[in-house]
Amino acid sequence: GWASSKSVACFTRYARCMAKALSGRCTRWTPLAEPMHYVTMAYLQGAWPPQARNPWKAYRAVRNLARAQAVAYRLLHEVISGAQVGVDMRARHVLPLDPENVWDLRATHRESSRANRLLLDVHTEGRWPGMLSDEKELAGTADFVLLHYAGTEHLRFRADRMRCLCVESVDALGKPCTPGWAEVDAQGLIGILSALSTYDLPLWVSFGVPAQDDAERRQELLAHLSAIHQVLSEGVRVRGILYRSLIDGFEWTAGYTARYGLIHVDRESLSRTPNESAYLYKAIIEAGGITPGLCANFAPGWSGKLA
Repeated sequence: GWASSKSVACFTRYARCMAKALSGRCTRWTPLAEPMHYVTMAYLQGAWPPQARNPWKAYRAVRNLARAQAVAYRLLHEVISGAQVGVDMRARHVLPLDPENVWDLRATHRESSRANRLLLDVHTEGRWPGMLSDEKELAGTADFVLLHYAGTEHLRFRADRMRCLCVESVDALGKPCTPGWAEVDAQGLIGILSALSTYDLPLWVSFGVPAQDDAERRQELLAHLSAIHQVLSEGVRVRGILYRSLIDGFEWTAGYTARYGLIHVDRESLSRTPNESAYLYKAIIEAGGITPGLCANFAPGWSGKLA
């Protein structure tokens, strides 16, 4: 896996093949999909292959992923004229379970820095945290940020979870959650985007709403778009929005149970039926914003700010 010393060389060969094959079709690239989230799930939580739960391997994997991103960045710019190569990241708005508990506060601060900022610090300044030696050759290897917003997650300090960096993900009541879970929360996106604006890189925002009830998806779709409009009005450089996803898909360890799609997929017949949220999204694009009429037609109970 990515903890191997051979991983960067293997990925370099792959990236070179992809660049040559798609050079005439694509100019905007994110070579790696959510690399820090992969490290979390594979080497800390142990939920994805290779299910290592080993902080030392996690450290090696992160460094190799960062080096692979930098190699791909330079290779793509060399092969493709006008290429834009970004960092792909899954960001979470993290909160301490107990705001009065200093250990929960410290754990939350450390996890927020690791998940939301570490790789951006590396690819903008070549700076690794703490006592780790910097790699200045990794600086300047990001033209934009593709932000996949997951939602809000509460964290609790757990001294007995050293292989998970002494952090446990819980709900607002303290009940342990499935690794990778986050609560849908549009307001948390405002703080994330404002914080990332300090890197002065263009931001592309991706978000999704896992919901069995499409009425909930419509409410949250409006709420997330309204949140993005708010930070735009404050000068944050959001350049585009990508809803995830067009159709219901296979969602990693959640399988087919999590439905994100604007288009519903029947698992028996495989028929595809647009949800009302698909028509809402279409109407917002055509109108160029959220209008009172759209809210009345598609989400009469929504009371957020128009955009």
